[in-house]
Amino acid sequence: MWKWREQRAMRADRERRAAVRAAVHQRAAREGLRLTDGQLAVLRLLSGEENVYLHGPPGRGKSWLVDAVIAALGARRWHLHEFFRDLHDGIGATGGLAPSVSALVGSARAVCLDEFTVHDPADGVLLDRVLRELHRRRIRIIVTSNRAPAELMPNPLFHSAFEPTIATIEDIFTVATLDDGRDLREAGAAVVLAAGGFRRGRWTICGAGSVRRAGGGRPVPSGEEMDEEGTVEFGFGELCEVPAHVSDYLSLAERFPRWRVTMPDECVAGPDALARWAALLDVAHDRDVELTVVASFGPGELADLLRSRLPDAARAVSRMSAWTVETAATVETACTVETADTVETADTVETADTVDTAAVSER
Repeated sequence: MWKWREQRAMRADRERRAAVRAAVHQRAAREGLRLTDGQLAVLRLLSGEENVYLHGPPGRGKSWLVDAVIAALGARRWHLHEFFRDLHDGIGATGGLAPSVSALVGSARAVCLDEFTVHDPADGVLLDRVLRELHRRRIRIIVTSNRAPAELMPNPLFHSAFEPTIATIEDIFTVATLDDGRDLREAGAAVVLAAGGFRRGRWTICGAGSVRRAGGGRPVPSGEEMDEEGTVEFGFGELCEVPAHVSDYLSLAERFPRWRVTMPDECVAGPDALARWAALLDVAHDRDVELTVVASFGPGELADLLRSRLPDAARAVSRMSAWTVETAATVETACTVETADTVETADTVETADTVDTAAVSER
């Protein structure tokens, strides 16, 4: 009798795994995609029941693949930015981490944390407790990251304190790598990622001094500033050179499907502003915001600046490579000359707490 039950369980498991893989292939076909060899290999692992820590360089299709699996499983999925926000809100409402996790997860038997990283020691402590709580509840965990577990918390001042958590990750997760050697977002890639709103974004190059600037100075605009197509305008300084928090960008992404961001005439920004730009790109990509950038310089200049000033710029650079680059000659309306309104300084803008550069540079 026991052998018959075991065989029936094994058959049910094979059927369930096959159903997950079939659902992922059907989604790829609907979106006109061809899975890479690396994605196919990882899919066999993700269709199982073990915890999976999936890492690899940006643009390899990790998030798309995991999103498709999560949809097939009916599981819960968060970008790490969003998860931290919801977790903190839950702790404030319930008074503790365990009840907050319970409220977030609900009846789900599997959860995904996308773009998993940790630079800040306080975030590290919180993530350690969350992983242990999920594991204690026997909830399956799927994680995507640009870093292998041993590379988390890279700051040597704090890395040793995080090593017990790294050991826990390596103990409770099956660690897998996805890297076919190419960024699927880059122009000319043989296999592309799904062409959602974010991939419809553009980088428009205009002559110096001719870029139309959006006025204001607030990280959260009023509804009157949105046109009939749902596009809202910002200057780079309004978004990234004020003490804006990731929650500000999440709020914007929830309210506005299209953003237009104008850059200053010179490609100059400090580490804090660049870290906010990287966090903004993460949010816009995750929420599929159609983002148009208007600048007097090309995206390569900003990419070089990001690489020179942020310890983990690769994901932000990869995100920007998804956009079409245009010139003023092809989009005449993008560079209308208008008088810029005065942009308020950080001292006069009321926002959430300042984003910590180290905490957001990798997210």
